[in-house]
Amino acid sequence: MIDRQKSTALRMLISLLLPLGFASAQQSVWTLTDYKSFYTTEAARIHNVSFDSTAGDGAIFLAPSTENFALGGAATDDIGNASRNNPNNVIDGNPATFWHSPDERTTGIGITLDLKAVRTIDEVRIVGTMLDTINFRIKGYLIELSLDGDAWSVVAKNENNPVRKDVIEVFEPFVAQYVRVTIIKTDLKNWTFIGEIEVYGSGYASTGYYISEIKDFSKKVNYGIASWDVDLPQGTEFSMQFRSDSLEIRRKKIVFRSGIDTLWLNPNIIPGSEYLRNVSGDVIYSFSFDYVVDYESGLLTRLTTGILAPKDTVVIDYKAWGYWTEKFNSPDIQFKVAEPRQYLQFKANFQTRSLNTPMLNQVDIYYSKSPIANRAIASIAPDTVIVLKQATLSYTFDLQFDEGDQGIDTLVINTPTASKVTNVRFNNQSVAYTNHSTSKNLIVAFNSPLKAVGNAQLVVDFSSTLIQTDNSFPSYIVSAKVADNYQFVEKGKWKVKAIGIPEAPLLRVEVAPNPFSPNNDGVCDFTTITFYIAKISHAQSLQVKIYNLNNDLIRVLHDEYSPADFYQIQWDGRDENQQLVLPGVYIFQVRVNADAGDFYKTRLITVMY
Repeated sequence: MIDRQKSTALRMLISLLLPLGFASAQQSVWTLTDYKSFYTTEAARIHNVSFDSTAGDGAIFLAPSTENFALGGAATDDIGNASRNNPNNVIDGNPATFWHSPDERTTGIGITLDLKAVRTIDEVRIVGTMLDTINFRIKGYLIELSLDGDAWSVVAKNENNPVRKDVIEVFEPFVAQYVRVTIIKTDLKNWTFIGEIEVYGSGYASTGYYISEIKDFSKKVNYGIASWDVDLPQGTEFSMQFRSDSLEIRRKKIVFRSGIDTLWLNPNIIPGSEYLRNVSGDVIYSFSFDYVVDYESGLLTRLTTGILAPKDTVVIDYKAWGYWTEKFNSPDIQFKVAEPRQYLQFKANFQTRSLNTPMLNQVDIYYSKSPIANRAIASIAPDTVIVLKQATLSYTFDLQFDEGDQGIDTLVINTPTASKVTNVRFNNQSVAYTNHSTSKNLIVAFNSPLKAVGNAQLVVDFSSTLIQTDNSFPSYIVSAKVADNYQFVEKGKWKVKAIGIPEAPLLRVEVAPNPFSPNNDGVCDFTTITFYIAKISHAQSLQVKIYNLNNDLIRVLHDEYSPADFYQIQWDGRDENQQLVLPGVYIFQVRVNADAGDFYKTRLITVMY
């Protein structure tokens, strides 16, 4: 999930770096505001629920009569380990897995279901097993319901059940979370077998989701902020996901004709067409075809097959959509999908543990009609470095620009550890830049937008010391004209593996400036303690403390569970009471509880005024 506080802080920093006096580009918005606008085409799909618009203009979700409320709950019996089967077998949806009583003469045994949510119940079914015989039926039963699991109400009782297999009891609607079925009569010679206990009623589905229509923006656009208005009664949850078209083309099976050794796909290809070129770049095959799209899986299926020759058939598996983003619970976020793109969908996820349901009133998707670049794909080299050894890396943006694209004013590369930019080149020419990097981001700003006609390449050289085995470097580009709408860069190969074994868990402990003078004159008012934590598999206790020469504790700068990382911790020369310390020599200690035990380093700091 996106850290919204960090994201907002970074956004504010980038806004300060952008040139002043620009005219902000007008952003457009795709808005859905009522039932009819949500459900406009067959491409809009509702899953496990039914749409209802009677409660207002928005969209709420009603449980269908076919939903078995018992699925996903929990079951217990009055026997414990004496029962022959796990009582949860009666709520797994499979009658072949069953529960049966420990003795043919045992009565008064109850199976209790916790539905995990309050439901309006009007039907309970006791389903027999695959042993379809009257001998193993539940011969007499009592069905009770409860809201809290303590006070029970009888809704059905049958002292002599003649039904061979499935029992169905329908009664007046009752609000409850717990269902208890008790055996009150048994066969003298046979056990009582129960395959399933199913619970039905009205109200709202426990979970369901809605996939929106496919929005066609008629051209590539740069997606920005997503906002929505949803009513969330107590006991309900709601989240949103997004995806754009990826046009990821995967070769499934290709039999090449002699002389064909390259499959080439136009970067601007649309679903329903394909190209094949030879090594010289000549188009030797092109084909247009009809297709259908599964909007849930995203697969695009070709309806016809192009034939190069009787024995040379090209069969390609098309992926029309990218993956769904993570779930966002709060609105006003910038969701990360492949962009710029022409098509977009959102997925609304509804969940309830009560008699209420979320109600989605409005969805707004803001977008810019003028992308920063028509396409931006990033990769990094080398893909392997030595762990905890400073390495030089090159980050390459392969770019395409169309007329009307905004151009790049600022680029941001997320880095796993603090890194330092050493050079920036645009089309093999060094360009002037301003470096505003942080410990987690390389932020490079340009005096004027970087732009070209057609293809271009932007390369950022930087140094970094990597700690983790696997390291990713995602990035995005920013234009001053649409400062609040980043363009996320597509992933090429932006992972780097750090190999080797660190010599110790606590490495390169340093402090600078030293001495420092915390007199608030703007010069050396702080000192920074830096170090690396390695060789820990998960977050461990990390402490950074300041002592005087008498070994009295002066200040705790850090005391929490922390992962392997590069750390920069500041001291402002104050004690625990926020009073400036006296001039003199102090001791700082960094201690980490690593997998192999406690490790610590101690250094001296001088405070002077």
